[in-house]
Amino acid sequence: MGLINISMPMAVPPEGDAPAAFYASFNGMLQVVWAPGDDLVVRVAADAKFARLHAPLKAAMRFLPAGMTVKGSVADTDTLVLQTWPIGLVALRAAVSGPLPSEIRFANVAVAEVRTVAATLYAAIGRSAAAVDRFMEGKGLLRVKAGTAIGTATIAPSSAPPSPLPNLVTIAFRSADGADLNPMSVLGAFADAAQVDRASHPLLAVLGSADWVEVMATDADGLPLANAPYTLYLADGTTRTGSTDPAGRIYQAGLPPGPWAVDLPNQVSFALKD
Repeated sequence: MGLINISMPMAVPPEGDAPAAFYASFNGMLQVVWAPGDDLVVRVAADAKFARLHAPLKAAMRFLPAGMTVKGSVADTDTLVLQTWPIGLVALRAAVSGPLPSEIRFANVAVAEVRTVAATLYAAIGRSAAAVDRFMEGKGLLRVKAGTAIGTATIAPSSAPPSPLPNLVTIAFRSADGADLNPMSVLGAFADAAQVDRASHPLLAVLGSADWVEVMATDADGLPLANAPYTLYLADGTTRTGSTDPAGRIYQAGLPPGPWAVDLPNQVSFALKD
């Protein structure tokens, strides 16, 4: 999986397996949906080969049972929270070209699978079954290495749209200030660092990782320019127009390859942040 200690959140080939053959087996077994401002939604077959989740980075892992309130928000479904290990985060900044999340959330995970992982990890450090019980109550932390299998996606909630793929997990990447990160940027950076071909990886291949742009438009004080008209100039000579969303975000997908530029005609001056 490359030269540095990094992995993907799903679709990690078992050690010794040829990545190309492993990824080819995912054809029709995985669906990915994402829109700006939303979490990444992944539908998968029930087989653990497809539904297994992994820690992308070294992290402190916590389990949130459905209904548990943390920092004023309620976990709607059973959720795993990974707080990126600070020293590991610093070390990876030089190796990863792109955003590095300080928090990763996997929502709608199988409780039994999480308990099995927790029991194995606690046993390895000489802790008793009581520690596992506390962890499953949301009262403990476990250190996990990059690439560690941490659980599986489970049956989709009844509110989810019908699909032939029964299991579902949502994945969110957040910065230190709690802002949502673009999952395509994060996954693409992880794939490049792990020397994984973006075009063949199931998640990135479905998302279309090379044909989109996302920028945040702010004023001189750093405040988002909400509902501001813009024009996007593309490499093939065409343009696209629209308005920023309430967070000042401009997002466009399905773009031709090549450079692009953006103009906010009603703004005397503005700043663009990646």
